[in-house]
Amino acid sequence: MIECLLFDLFGTLVEYEPERAGHLYPETCDLIRDELPALTRDQIIAGINAVFGKLELDSHRNHTEFHMNQVASGVCEHLGIEPEQSFCAAFVETYIREWLVPIKPVSGVTGLLHRLSKHYLLGVVSNTHYAPIVHQLITKMGLTEILEVVTLSIDVGVPKPNPEIFQLTLAALDLTAAQVVYIGDSYESDYRGARNAGIDCYLIGRHARVPRERQLRSILDLSIYFNTARQ
Repeated sequence: MIECLLFDLFGTLVEYEPERAGHLYPETCDLIRDELPALTRDQIIAGINAVFGKLELDSHRNHTEFHMNQVASGVCEHLGIEPEQSFCAAFVETYIREWLVPIKPVSGVTGLLHRLSKHYLLGVVSNTHYAPIVHQLITKMGLTEILEVVTLSIDVGVPKPNPEIFQLTLAALDLTAAQVVYIGDSYESDYRGARNAGIDCYLIGRHARVPRERQLRSILDLSIYFNTARQ
């Protein structure tokens, strides 16, 4: 019997653009140009993306999560800026604030989760390089009181698809894999990660390697499979 529904956050509960190249980050660029006025925006963005790329590659190889503080220090090293604590803190704050601008909840998802919470335990299992992002979004969406658990890769040290992040969540809930369903949007991170931990998984969107009955056109399709009737 299903006791708990666990959700991915980015791309599942909130809409976001996974590619950083489309963001302009004007305030972040201004912050860096205060240190290095000769740099162009394109040079700054290319440098930031290069640092992220290296850290992501290392993360994939080592099965570990990296923190935004490592991004800040990496940007300093890459661009030739003195890595002072005040600058690194300002970089993280500014970059994250600009990254969050286009992110918004999926239409109707807050009401859906509140209805589901009448029948199931709910939780979030998300990859993130900066925990305050997730908690800020959860609070803004009004979900804090209905989430039993929020497991973040930066807190546990390992990202999805590593099954350990799911296993730690099961332990926190004191539930077995058979009692839990995970809902996400990525075949690699969400579906393979959950299935490797023995957890059934539904994915949003079309996925050739996922059974049709486990594919959702949108998050709102969950009402077809799980009880959302008001009590």
